[in-house]
Amino acid sequence: NTNSKKFHKEDCSSVNSISDKNKKEYTGSREDLIKDGYEPCGSCKPWKNIFIYWKRYYKMLKLNWF
Repeated sequence: NTNSKKFHKEDCSSVNSISDKNKKEYTGSREDLIKDGYEPCGSCKPWKNIFIYWKRYYKMLKLNWF
């Protein structure tokens, strides 16, 4: 959302309420969005699930890198 400076997952329920003029598809990194002043949506928590998945995977392998 270019107006609120929040980024979302594509399937986030909040996306339906965003005006088309405030929607922009982004293909860069999460870190770059944050550097540009954007914040992750509090509802869908974009990319947080990927981190949690990898954290569990590494613990399952007993690598304990996190």
